Amino acid sequence: MEETLNAAGNLEQQALNDAGSQEQETGGQRRKKIWQIKSGYYCSVIGTCLSRVDLKQIARKKIFSLSSGLDAFSVHRVLSTIASDRLPKTRALNKILDTKHRAAIKRYMLLDGDDDLVRAEWEKDLRSGGGISGAYWAIMSMASCGRDLLDQVYGDCHMVSYDIFSSYSSSAKITASLRRQIETLQRSLEKTKTTYQKERECVRWELGELQKSKGEFLRQRLVSERLVKENKELKADLERERDKQRSSVLFDELELLKKENDSMKEELQFSTKTSKIHVDQFENSEGKARELEEEVIAVRVMAAELQEEIVSLEQMFQLGMGSKSVCDSCEEKVEKSCTGVGLSGKAVLYVGGRYNMIAHYRDMVEKNGGIFLHHDGGKESSRSLLPKMLSGADAVLCPVDCISHDACKCVKKICKRNSKPFVMMRSSGLSSLARGLETIIQ
Repeated sequence: MEETLNAAGNLEQQALNDAGSQEQETGGQRRKKIWQIKSGYYCSVIGTCLSRVDLKQIARKKIFSLSSGLDAFSVHRVLSTIASDRLPKTRALNKILDTKHRAAIKRYMLLDGDDDLVRAEWEKDLRSGGGISGAYWAIMSMASCGRDLLDQVYGDCHMVSYDIFSSYSSSAKITASLRRQIETLQRSLEKTKTTYQKERECVRWELGELQKSKGEFLRQRLVSERLVKENKELKADLERERDKQRSSVLFDELELLKKENDSMKEELQFSTKTSKIHVDQFENSEGKARELEEEVIAVRVMAAELQEEIVSLEQMFQLGMGSKSVCDSCEEKVEKSCTGVGLSGKAVLYVGGRYNMIAHYRDMVEKNGGIFLHHDGGKESSRSLLPKMLSGADAVLCPVDCISHDACKCVKKICKRNSKPFVMMRSSGLSSLARGLETIIQ
């Protein structure tokens, strides 16, 4: 590490020695090309302003004549080496940087000529963490930017890279844990899908059996109606034949028909009961199918929330949000007299949430310059303690998925009465906490 710092110091000194000659080379143009920038800044410009994805895309371009199998560091080293030469390769590299960061260039060009305004805008981007790469290229390519300002911007960017590296381990552990949770949920989803398919096939089979029973029932009903009709006709014939002395034969036939009719009625009643049983079984199967579909939807929603949590954490890592806060050792933070960045020493009360995430909540609040307070929302901590903690808090955060109804009503009432900032978060995840803190800071 000491050799690296010495090398960085030598490069910085070389950049300062080259300042005079390069200022003459830029002449009256408003922006410098990459080969006109101080040679000691090439490594930081390439590393800060181009991502790993950008480096892989550059390696595939024919103009750079690089092997597609090179890793990101090898491409970085080649670009840093050729940056000082005025070649077609460096012109293409300069165009790539201008195209990627055109918005930041346009914003900083409005401030060109006034180092104080440029310095203020840079510090604003540095605090937010969202536009450091674009701002760094815009400032380094300014023709009129002063040496002191360039040194300050280079030094700030240099130290931010160390802060990000130091926080890589903890962020990587959290990301790996969340990925394992997603894999577990995906396996559970596949099992649920398999069960759902089996139940669905069973329902289809039962539906087919029900259709068969229904067809048999209709056939039996038609037979019964036909027999009833024939019975009526025979009764009419019997009445007509009474006067012709054939009543005895007709009465015998009528008795036989009555017996057959009674038998068909019994069969009809049995078919009706069987059909009703099949209908009930079909309705029960439909209810099971709906319950399985609801479980599948719930698992998918949970998987989507965890995926969003991973994306948010990866973005927080790339922007340096997981780095060690400069406020941790500041005495003004404890005294609530800080006027600096982030939460400025505010006491943030987190009501509810998951117990195994409290350490992560505390770490995020403190690294944003705040003082973390926690109440579990009425699960274990005394509810009478909640109003006292609310009176000592500057802002309150509540996740709607992990807090009791009574605690939520109490927080809303007291915050409204005392005009305290109050943020209801969609979930108890770290991404929701990050957005809540951003709301309080703004």
